[in-house]
Amino acid sequence: MPKGRVASPGDLSDAGFTSDGITKGSLAANMMSNSDRSASSRGVVPGMQSAGARGQTYTGENTTRTALDHSGFGSGGIRGSSVGSGAMSSADKSGSGMGVVSANQSIGARK
Repeated sequence: MPKGRVASPGDLSDAGFTSDGITKGSLAANMMSNSDRSASSRGVVPGMQSAGARGQTYTGENTTRTALDHSGFGSGGIRGSSVGSGAMSSADKSGSGMGVVSANQSIGARK
């Protein structure tokens, strides 16, 4: 059983994690770019893209505590100035992608 909320294939696609790769200008592209700039591991991006490419639900089962921490999805909430906080802000402004943000935070709070 997954720990925390999951992101459906629709959530992933809406955020830009698709079978054709990460969609330019999407929340997914923003997360990938911010992960690269932070000089940390790519955190949760590879797991979400893998699930999105396969049309599967993202459960976080293959996501590590370290990946979640690097992305700012911790047990105490989303860390300020992190990939997670940037994703939350972008999702709020664009109206899409909140499913992947809330899934990662839920998983991060419980993992």
